[in-house]
Order: sequence, then structure tokens, then C-alpha cells
Amino acid sequence: EQRLGGRGLGMHEVAILAATLEHLIHDEATGRLKAAYRAHKIPLERRIRKDEAERVVDTYMVLFLLGENGTALEPSAIKAKQDVIHKVYPTWPDSQKFTREVQESVIRTRAAEPAFTGGRLSFNASAQIVEEIVERYGRWQDTECKDLKGALMKLEDGSTGRVLLKDFYGKAIGGAWQFTESVAYLRELGALDESNPGRHSVIIPNYINSRSNCLASSSIFSVCCLNECE
Repeated sequence: EQRLGGRGLGMHEVAILAATLEHLIHDEATGRLKAAYRAHKIPLERRIRKDEAERVVDTYMVLFLLGENGTALEPSAIKAKQDVIHKVYPTWPDSQKFTREVQESVIRTRAAEPAFTGGRLSFNASAQIVEEIVERYGRWQDTECKDLKGALMKLEDGSTGRVLLKDFYGKAIGGAWQFTESVAYLRELGALDESNPGRHSVIIPNYINSRSNCLASSSIFSVCCLNECE
């Protein structure tokens, strides 16, 4: 922090920081994966079938999407979270399709490695699969952000880059699960334009890039909409 506030970080310090973050992310993913194995009562040393791996990955993703580490949760608590994922994350079936595709890709490209041979997957193979899923998830999830932007642009008030608050909430009443943030929360996000007392509106780019649209998180990072300005 002192370096950042002063002359900044050199290449060596940046490399150390990147390696540290990578190590922390790996450790967190491993802990979450162990929790998924425990929820399915699968010993870590046992090699598993592809269909078992799919169920383990589903459980891992439930924990990931809900921002749960899982290491302190009992299997029954993890199961309870799986039961509600469709309600809190309506696009769960699309997420499952995505994770299945990544799993197939990893198994196919690494079939000759010991962790993947014999038609069964070791814990290390499962770890490689979930790490690849998390690596690709941000780009995949951004398609949902583009759909969100498209829905808001259809409601745009002229060419202002804003949606009138009544239209924003009207979309939620019509069944859109995203547009449910309170006025106070929109204000806190910096997504509420109150300059016209009679026509409060939601600022489209501020809303899309706000933390309310970060669909997965951990103690180290969050998966949010990509900023089109960067």
C-alpha cells in the first residue's frame, strides 16, 4: 500500500502480487470444491464418473454464485442452497449448459493426463475443471450483461442514456427479475438521476456496471459486467 501511494509497483512487485492472488484464488477454489465433494459424500481420493463430476460442479457453482466458501457449511445446508438457486438465479439452466461445455472441453483436451485417464476423474481433474470454468465465466456471463443493456435501451427515455424510474419498475412488474432494486439502493449505487424532481430515472451505464449486477463473488474477486469503456 505504501508503494502504491508512492512511486508505485515495479515489474517484480507486480509479478509477486499476481502470483499471490493466483495462489489465494486457487486455495479458495480448492476449499469450495472440497465442500462440494463433502456434500455428495464423495471421498477426495476416489476417482469419479463424468456424471458425478457434473453434480459436483453444479454444487461448486451454487456456492460460487452465492458467494459462499462452503468449508464451514454442513452438507444439509449446501443442499438447501441448491434447492433455491433457481429462484435467486433464474438463468441457472444456462449456467449449467455452460459448465457442461467447459467440462467436456477440459476432459477432451487433457484426456492423456493421469488425472483424467481411465474414464474416471481424480480430485485434481475436478479442480482443473472448476478453475477453467471460473477463468471463462466472466466472458460468458457478460452475454447476460449485454442482454440486460438491450432490455434497458428499449426503455430509454429519448437518447438520454436513462430509463424513467416508472418504466424501470414496470419492467420488474412484467416479470424481469433484475429490476427490483429499491430507490435508496439505486441512489447508493450512483445509478439514480434525481436532477428532475418529477422524472427520476436510472442511469443505464451506471446501473449495468454496478455491484448489483455482479453475479458471482468470492472473498478475493467478483465477476461483474465488463466495462465497455475500458
